[in-house]
Amino acid sequence: MRLARTTSVPALLFLALTLTSCTTAGPAVPGSSGVTLPAASCKSGGCSGTIHGANFQIVLPDQWNGTLLIYNHGYRAAQPVPPAFRPVSTLAEPAPGWASESASATAATATATASATAGTSDSSTASVGRALLKQGYALAGSSYSANGWAVAEGVRADEDLYEYFRTQVGEPTRVYVWGESLGGLVTALVAEKDPDWVTGAASLCGVVAGTNPNFDLELDVAYATRELLWPAFKVTGYDSYQEAIDQFQGAATRIQAALKTAVGRATLLTIASLADAPTKTKNFDATSKLSQVRAAAESVVTALGYGTYGRYDLERRTGGNASTNAGIDYSSRISTADRAAIEAMAPGTLDLLLRRLSAGTRIVADTKARASAADIATPTGRLAHPMVLLHTLYDPLVIVQNESHYLARAAADGQHNVDLLLTAPPSHYAPKPGAPYGAGHCNFTDASKVGVIGVLDQWVSTGKRPTESDIARLLGSGSGWAPTAVAPAWPGVPA
Repeated sequence: MRLARTTSVPALLFLALTLTSCTTAGPAVPGSSGVTLPAASCKSGGCSGTIHGANFQIVLPDQWNGTLLIYNHGYRAAQPVPPAFRPVSTLAEPAPGWASESASATAATATATASATAGTSDSSTASVGRALLKQGYALAGSSYSANGWAVAEGVRADEDLYEYFRTQVGEPTRVYVWGESLGGLVTALVAEKDPDWVTGAASLCGVVAGTNPNFDLELDVAYATRELLWPAFKVTGYDSYQEAIDQFQGAATRIQAALKTAVGRATLLTIASLADAPTKTKNFDATSKLSQVRAAAESVVTALGYGTYGRYDLERRTGGNASTNAGIDYSSRISTADRAAIEAMAPGTLDLLLRRLSAGTRIVADTKARASAADIATPTGRLAHPMVLLHTLYDPLVIVQNESHYLARAAADGQHNVDLLLTAPPSHYAPKPGAPYGAGHCNFTDASKVGVIGVLDQWVSTGKRPTESDIARLLGSGSGWAPTAVAPAWPGVPA
């Protein structure tokens, strides 16, 4: 399939597209049993192989503390996406960032790399993995047997990897599952489904509200883009992946044009408000009107990635459109602060925009497709063991309200085994290098990624929820942890 490789949309809009890990590796060929065994023993530093079409990697420390960490990677698009259209990844990741190192890395080579890069900052590649190895954790990670909204494939990969480790390496004393973004959703589902061997979980910037709430929200953004910016925009039912890409690029072009006028900027603020998008991103601190509207534009473009080529993948999985905006009163999504910002940008514009949204033709989900999407991923919040949630307050891709949605489910089930940690950015930061933490998708310090495992481990080991002073110590002084912050309610749900 030929993919368009040029676009008129400036790079600032594509800074939002953190949907995929763009590293490349060829998949190993599984044997007749579905398992390709490593050539060497898995007890000599680590190993890699393939289980049921998913590449895995295990890295062992010099002295194992008995705990196995199984890491779940984030969303990887099923086919190449803008702006670079790099081949899709099949690399295993034992820890965040590990996939960008050699796929055959072991504990010994990781130690050598750490020594060779002694002058490198903590944000260097695979520093999270190196720190966890130093603490004695065994690391394991896998690709999934498919990319895209591959939640079921992720759950199976974890279960296969645990069984392989248990039989080929040794029986762990504890098993913690953890992951980022889509991997955070996989983490929650595995923790709920397999309490017999999962003893703790850490979900980072996870899509834990599940499939339908998130794709409904992306539909809200796509619908508003069609009604307010581009009447020809096709929001569901793409005939091909190329059509989905073309629709995304066409919408991004209109968003770029909207930045040039006061009414256009007010329109972008309105669209972002419908999804309760963050007022800041990693690249824009919203300390000026221009920065505020650019943050809104980034959030809208980000949502449209999920809402076009991400939706194409979901529709192929479910057999049709699973999302709906029937009956939504969009005027109720506009807060007092939203209205003030929009009116300040272009007085008298908001009410006109809301009337256009009200008059538009709504989208109704295919009943079977919606049920299928719910089956793919609807977390329950029922947990037998502790789970720590970590999220930035300002995430344009996986909004922090995912966490309040999950906490509400857990509370409804009478569960108390989950805790939410939020990070907030400094009040001011430059577009480059951007916020050091707290704003952006999965924008955590490496120390806080290591620290969240420490928080989880202390909770599991002692049976007591860590105190604020414990959390502050474990996450590190530069994490941006905001103990008094609260995740807003899911858009459209009364606070």
